[in-house]
Amino acid sequence: MGLCGVGLDVVDVERMARALDRGGERFLRRVFTDREIASARGKPDAARRFALCFAAKEAFFKAIGSGWPRGGKLTDVELLYKGGSPALEVSGVARDILDGRRVERVEISASWERRLALCLVLLLLLSVPDSSIRWSPSTWGPTRSDLRSPSKRGPTRSDLRSPSRRGPHEPK
Repeated sequence: MGLCGVGLDVVDVERMARALDRGGERFLRRVFTDREIASARGKPDAARRFALCFAAKEAFFKAIGSGWPRGGKLTDVELLYKGGSPALEVSGVARDILDGRRVERVEISASWERRLALCLVLLLLLSVPDSSIRWSPSTWGPTRSDLRSPSKRGPTRSDLRSPSRRGPHEPK
């Protein structure tokens, strides 16, 4: 199993409460899914619940490395609780990005205290990619030159040896 993305976000609960007051229904519909709204609306700790959902979305988009405008809509990522544990449901453009990068598991840890909501998202590959292809941290995928030129598959074992350890028949 390989780790291919990590995202962490912290949201101030009071700031979320102010955003909810200012933005109203329009803000809610633009940022949160129907299920997220239904699970938080009317609860005494609604601002904390919305802050946690927002932190989960931001952490996810940081983990895929694209930020939310390029990685899809905020409503493409939904924080749910399955058996009391947080889980992310991903759809739309965000799902296409995960599928393109062969991400097979999205793990999330969510926590809060009175003033802050925090989420950590890990993107996991169950099958580690071919080690002969160089993986770029900015895209978490093969570099463009690797895809264009089959001869550029990364260094060979002899390329990694230090010059002093090469044998007389090996090129310098």
